[in-house]
Amino acid sequence: MEGEGGVQVIKVKYSSVDGRGGKWRSFKTLGRARVFAQYWVGKNPEIGSTYAVSNDGIGKIEVMGATLADLFGDEKVEGEVPSEEIVIYVVNALNRYFNSRTEAEAEIKAAREADPEGARGPYDIVEDTATADDFVPPVLTDARD
Repeated sequence: MEGEGGVQVIKVKYSSVDGRGGKWRSFKTLGRARVFAQYWVGKNPEIGSTYAVSNDGIGKIEVMGATLADLFGDEKVEGEVPSEEIVIYVVNALNRYFNSRTEAEAEIKAAREADPEGARGPYDIVEDTATADDFVPPVLTDARD
């Protein structure tokens, strides 16, 4: 799928059983599309033929312009990090991202101490790249509003 000026555009849609999301978001890089998809359904969702579902069955990801394997595969897709991009560490269970792995691990440790039963886990860290100037954590509208 080509966008403006012949740039490859990847579209990803998140939706959930409670009606959140449901709108396609466009990304210019596979790295950003991966961050968005893994933010909402985790790094290892159940993969179907046309969509991926979070392990808890709540969230679903669909993609155009790339494959589900592109979004959830293990290999790096961005190569070396250009100087205008930063490495981010997304922790899905905390619904946050961090600029350092150490900070992410400290927050995970605090969350585990506050939640000894592990109800919010798993506390996986997803590492990817984002442009420092324009990265905004994904925020979805709630259809119930």
